[in-house]
Amino acid sequence: MCGPAFVAAQSTAKPGGELHFCLHGEPKTFNPLLVEDGQSEIVRYLTGGVLIRLNRQTQALEPALATSWKTTPDGRTINFHLRTGLYFSDGTPFTSEDVAFTVKSLMDPQLHSPTGDSFRSGDGQVSVQTPTADTITVTFPAQ
Repeated sequence: MCGPAFVAAQSTAKPGGELHFCLHGEPKTFNPLLVEDGQSEIVRYLTGGVLIRLNRQTQALEPALATSWKTTPDGRTINFHLRTGLYFSDGTPFTSEDVAFTVKSLMDPQLHSPTGDSFRSGDGQVSVQTPTADTITVTFPAQ
């Protein structure tokens, strides 16, 4: 006679482990700024982070690397407050300077980033300011 077995679940997750997954093809790039294909997008999704994310069920924006954000009334400037205590895999702290580097790289017309193209709002350059290690202000040239 067989009956249901109940097993107490124990967490065996440990930092510094390995993640193995299968793709249906080879990614064309590991540079998150140049992603255009599905396989590269999966790698970017699994290994990168975003400031805010869209909840697909509720369609609400939710915090990710940013804990909060505020848009100015003209819709051109966003002030982000970033999570503290986050580190890259090499132990380097995550700061607003890292976000500024990414935004500037995304918006560089020489790079021709497909992701950056979706953030372009008009002629002119995006302005990025990092008043503190956990705050960043991004101003777009148009709404």
